[in-house]
Amino acid sequence: MNISRRNWQTCCWWIIILGVALSLKQYYSIATARDLQWLLRPLAWLTQSLLGLPFINNGSGEWLNTENNIAIIKSCAGLNFLILSLFVYAKRYQILVASSRGTGGLLLLVGRYIAICLLAAWCATLVVNAIRIVVAIAFYQYDLTIVGLTPEQMHRIAGVLIYFPALWLQFHLFARMKHVPAGVTAALFYLGLLIFVPLVTGYFQEQPRLFIEHIFVTGGLTIALLVVHSGILRIWNKYCTRVEKWADNNRRKRLLISRIRKRL
Repeated sequence: MNISRRNWQTCCWWIIILGVALSLKQYYSIATARDLQWLLRPLAWLTQSLLGLPFINNGSGEWLNTENNIAIIKSCAGLNFLILSLFVYAKRYQILVASSRGTGGLLLLVGRYIAICLLAAWCATLVVNAIRIVVAIAFYQYDLTIVGLTPEQMHRIAGVLIYFPALWLQFHLFARMKHVPAGVTAALFYLGLLIFVPLVTGYFQEQPRLFIEHIFVTGGLTIALLVVHSGILRIWNKYCTRVEKWADNNRRKRLLISRIRKRL
């Protein structure tokens, strides 16, 4: 298989994935909570299993726990994270698509891989989103706040601290990254969808102050997590190097002692 064919198939694969992502984004913009039951219903069930709190559909697609005043609404669906996760698994299957032969078989293969990517992204979204909701509920129930921050700001911070590491972990485990670190790739995708897309589409003009706050919180925490990870990794590497030197010195000492004993 020549290089141009591989590049062509890779390019077509990412055009299809981008088309699916844009279709999901457009679908979400016009969908109601009732249209998003494929995300909200299992999310409510999973949250109910984790918390032991019953959630009831109010008839409009939202899931409520009236005793604790908890609502799982359209904005809780986590479709942005599903789209980001879709890119993770699309990167994993890129090599398989690029190395495939035959036109008819390739189309079936692409359809199968897209279905697998969507299913994997859906599962990841449900698990991570349920964790985020549980944490958000804990903030409200136990009044866990930081001085100077509103509950909405705490909710946004918790979202970044859960979503970004979860996306990072997926890139690290499943995306087969070679040339670019998984954390950097995750940050580019994460910030690209949550910051640069609203800038391009003009969505930020509806609430400019809230969007500026969103930029500082999302961008600042993402960069901070990368810096902290880099520092921890550097400290760990230094520690491993010292341990290896210590072990190597011990081996040499033991070898020297054994040679001296043999001569005696």
